Amino acid sequence: MNRKRIDKKRFDEQFRRLFAQKEDPGVVYGQFDMEYLPLDAKPYFIIQLLLSFREISHITYRVVFWENNDRMISFMESNLSDRQYSLTTFYKGRESPGIIYIEDKRVDDIFLAEILKNHFNYEMGKEPTLQMRLQICIDPPPFVILMDVYDDRGFHIYYFPSNSGELHSLAS
Repeated sequence: MNRKRIDKKRFDEQFRRLFAQKEDPGVVYGQFDMEYLPLDAKPYFIIQLLLSFREISHITYRVVFWENNDRMISFMESNLSDRQYSLTTFYKGRESPGIIYIEDKRVDDIFLAEILKNHFNYEMGKEPTLQMRLQICIDPPPFVILMDVYDDRGFHIYYFPSNSGELHSLAS
């Protein structure tokens, strides 16, 4: 089966409707409540969950941020080593966030721990901090899985059956 991956070009088109209504036929949805985990255990929990999926051939991170663009660029360059990122939407100091995509072939636990720590610290008023939201898309066959880490309290997770990379009901 030739599966198209959900990359930065297809991310928004595939998930826009889902983010708006939070449900769709054929989609398995769950919510993880991490409110009672210690702050430093939260990134570890998410990383271990992602690493538990076998056969991941592609991962797309979508970082939605309300921070100075230069600060986000500096964070990415400091934490991504040799991998590329794409700043597709600049933050202009309003309600509309900036957006960065990162594509990889594996879960980078060091990068993920750092970005999640900054994300969770924002909610707790601790440093270092970034005002952002992290969405992660992975593709272990026969699913596409989206994780939407909304804040330090938890995340939503969606499982989609994949058929040549199209999300059945969302693609219509």
